[in-house]
Amino acid sequence: MSKTSQKKFSAYQMGIDDGLLGLDVRWYAHPKMKYYMEGYREGRRARKPQKPQGMNFFERLVFAFFG
Repeated sequence: MSKTSQKKFSAYQMGIDDGLLGLDVRWYAHPKMKYYMEGYREGRRARKPQKPQGMNFFERLVFAFFG
């Protein structure tokens, strides 16, 4: 793995970590900001509870109250 791809990957991982923890954006200007923001959005998306799929009405109701 080249240095550039390592930096891109580490920026992406930092974005995921910050998004999962609910932190604000770490930088507003950075050479690898595109990769950081991709990871940040992915982390924020993973932090939200997912909509139940393939469940009947009762299971969705239980998920809404206890999920």
